[in-house]
Amino acid sequence: MAENRNEQSELERLRREQAAQSAELARLRREKQEAEKAAEQAKAEADAISRKVDEEVMRTERDAVRQLHAQRKVRLLIPSGRDPHERAPVPVAVNGREFLIVRDKEVVVPEGVLNVLKLAREKVAVSTEQNGQQVVSWEEAQRIPFQVLGYVEPVTGDQEA
Repeated sequence: MAENRNEQSELERLRREQAAQSAELARLRREKQEAEKAAEQAKAEADAISRKVDEEVMRTERDAVRQLHAQRKVRLLIPSGRDPHERAPVPVAVNGREFLIVRDKEVVVPEGVLNVLKLAREKVAVSTEQNGQQVVSWEEAQRIPFQVLGYVEPVTGDQEA
């Protein structure tokens, strides 16, 4: 009889453990579902933010392109030099738009390209003689020499014939 009671108490203990484990498993499943739901919501929010950022970037890029198209056009020429890198085309970027200017050829570009070329400066060493000694000083010089050949006036509807 004592043995029967021990078996029953052991069986009861196992049932309690099983019930506790079942409750723990149910709690963990609920937590998992809540976490999955929160992850889906976070992904949806991130996707919405990403779409808004993409739309804003596209709008900004369109505005920059419109601004470039609206600028006065400049006819310019970039001469070649002696070195191979001075004979290569010149890349100029303005507001995310890149222009590849071929040397020794007249090109028409927005005025913003001219402004970038004007701002492209570098320090060059200049050697002079003072009191019989060579003195080196640094002066600013145009990084890429260019010539402005003129401006292209926009054609309006009244001028067309």
